[in-house]
Amino acid sequence: MKNHGHIELNWQDNVLYVKVIGPFNIEGAAEAARIYKQEIQNKVVSPFSVIEYLDENSLGSPEVMKNVSVMWKLLAEHNCSALALVYANVVQRMLSDKYLPSFGKAFDNLEDAEIWIKNNNKR
Repeated sequence: MKNHGHIELNWQDNVLYVKVIGPFNIEGAAEAARIYKQEIQNKVVSPFSVIEYLDENSLGSPEVMKNVSVMWKLLAEHNCSALALVYANVVQRMLSDKYLPSFGKAFDNLEDAEIWIKNNNKR
């Protein structure tokens, strides 16, 4: 099946910005996870933080969300100290409550997420 959904990655100092675009099927989520893993394994920044920001259509099936949760836990293994998730709708917010790891927090805007990440990096 064709991949649905994709991510765009951009490092700013020790923060990885992940733009999440469109609805994801399992194939799209697997490809996004592959790209994500490659990016964090190749970057020598330690510790680092992640800000994921979702577009209005960024959703996935329960199976996709389980895979996303596994990916988020992998971040900690690569010395990620904080994960900020910027949601675009209430469904995304509810899913973030269920799947975010203990070092993650959900926000309704990018500015608040960046402030939280900045404060977290001072610890």
